[in-house]
Amino acid sequence: MRYRVCPQALRKYGFCGVLALLYACNLPMPSTERAFDATLDDMSAILGEKKRRQWQRERQRGKHKRRGSITLSETLAVLAHHHARCSHCVQPTVRQSVRRWLQTAATANTRYILHTNAHALFVDVGRSKSAWRIYDQAGRRTRADLAALTRKGGHLCRKVVNVIAIGAPAAPAAPAADTASDDEDDVPLQLLSAFRGGP
Repeated sequence: MRYRVCPQALRKYGFCGVLALLYACNLPMPSTERAFDATLDDMSAILGEKKRRQWQRERQRGKHKRRGSITLSETLAVLAHHHARCSHCVQPTVRQSVRRWLQTAATANTRYILHTNAHALFVDVGRSKSAWRIYDQAGRRTRADLAALTRKGGHLCRKVVNVIAIGAPAAPAAPAADTASDDEDDVPLQLLSAFRGGP
């Protein structure tokens, strides 16, 4: 399935985790600043007033990169809220590159929210494990983009921190992902400087 890519006007925001949730839960993709505000309002209604204050529009350009940032625990709260349309399962994870994970752990016909260090990706794996598509603010990436994805700092070189399988039966007793530290749960997933300029 092909998904609508992130509009150019919204790529300045560090909302990679929120964007992955939009794809995972089949929620509408905002196309304007006003629609983006409404999307964040809807999610902050789930996450609470503190998050609403964090996501308020800022006049300073430098703060754009943090607008829409979301932690792993908040991601799981949104998924739980939309469970009727978006079942999910946190999978045990071995720290490895995204490329290695795609080769060894990804399953055909499955969608994932993939958390790496300081970034989140939505991964749609097709009928074959090699028919994957990666989505974030920079747009859609496939095997045709391997040269860019495997250079230093590229998506496929990033280390996998957490994997959430979308459409999988929930498994509350399953162990959480093998993170580097307990504190990573509360580190906002935001767009790194390498991706601020879009594709």
